[in-house]
Amino acid sequence: PVIDVLFNDKYNVLMFNSERIIQNESPLILAGNKNNYDIVKFLIEINNHKNPFHSQLDILIENLLDKKDKSIIKYIITDHYDKLRGNHFTTEKILNRLNDCEDIVFYLMLSKKICINNKFIWACIDKDYTEACIYAYKHISDYQTNLSLLAQGEHIERIMKRNNILLLDFFVTKYPNNFHYVRIHLLNMWVTKEFFMHLFNNYLKFFDCDYPLIDTYLKYDANIENIKNLVNNNYMITKDTVKASLECKDLIIFKIISEKYLKYYN
Repeated sequence: PVIDVLFNDKYNVLMFNSERIIQNESPLILAGNKNNYDIVKFLIEINNHKNPFHSQLDILIENLLDKKDKSIIKYIITDHYDKLRGNHFTTEKILNRLNDCEDIVFYLMLSKKICINNKFIWACIDKDYTEACIYAYKHISDYQTNLSLLAQGEHIERIMKRNNILLLDFFVTKYPNNFHYVRIHLLNMWVTKEFFMHLFNNYLKFFDCDYPLIDTYLKYDANIENIKNLVNNNYMITKDTVKASLECKDLIIFKIISEKYLKYYN
């Protein structure tokens, strides 16, 4: 009897009517709005080739994204992906609108139900899905053979904005010829002290002496020994460097920098 009610003409015709009617009258949508996982699962899994609720899954997911409901979305994506009308478009919306869904993203990648491209990886970077990004970088050639399309500078900029040390290390190891983007972006953005000191302690060899590294260092730290090493290794010193050193509490830093500047530039 329950099945007969669910599959009478009223609910069958819902699939041909407006979204407003579906939103207000469909048992599937109403159950999803109440976060009733068991009823949603029951309605979707009714073994009937004319099951009208299959055509409503995209609408249901749209509602669930507004409610940030992850459990039912994960169930639909995992078990009923093929029933989604706009499956690729829907998976992109899940990535962009649902927080804390790295497990769903991993499933989509492993099952190749989402395309790994710039847009996808950028979204993962912005959401701090580090492991998903690393997997994507390792397997992007499965989707995109021309690696010149990666737009590495954009990737590095986003990684730096998130101060993601682990992801930066992986990216630089995989694409070592693109470290110059780090130097460029470091001049134009603030990163955390931890992130900068990681760069300083691990990538100093990538900074040429004509790079204003002393100026940049003074924005984050005032360790005398590190500054001495930079000065002794002839990193660039300008009037702005001297002015910046005046802001340091320890006047020895000003003395070290100003003496070097006077020696070589006067």
